[in-house]
Amino acid sequence: MPKKELKEMKKTKRKPTTDQEIVNWIGDYFCEVILPTCYVVGYKVETIINRRGEKEKTFSVEVNFPYRHIVLYVRKGGIEMFKKNKFSEMRSVLFHEAFHIINWKYKEYAESRYIEAVTLKEFEEDVADRFSIIVDNLYQKSKKKK
Repeated sequence: MPKKELKEMKKTKRKPTTDQEIVNWIGDYFCEVILPTCYVVGYKVETIINRRGEKEKTFSVEVNFPYRHIVLYVRKGGIEMFKKNKFSEMRSVLFHEAFHIINWKYKEYAESRYIEAVTLKEFEEDVADRFSIIVDNLYQKSKKKK
């Protein structure tokens, strides 16, 4: 487990045991580690248990785009992943959800079928900037470990 994750786990005196404690921990981890790593800032995040649907589902996000509000749904699979200490797998899935947040506004504009070429170009540059920052950050960290 990376040092940052160990640090996050040590914040609590004991490992979360109830579903709500686990959901709270996952929500904090999403806000304190995942979103800042992806340079997603300025959103209010609400974390909710959602057991509907397929049991292998882990997480999903819903973004209220203009109002900068995110709902992170923790499903049964996400709770089980935490209980089984599958932190690297959980981190990967949460990064996947963060990328949905980055691309959410593009989806909204595409669905409205109205976007000017200049706006689309700005969006494309924004995504390219974010991914370059993320990849460069990971590259720098990997070089430090060698």
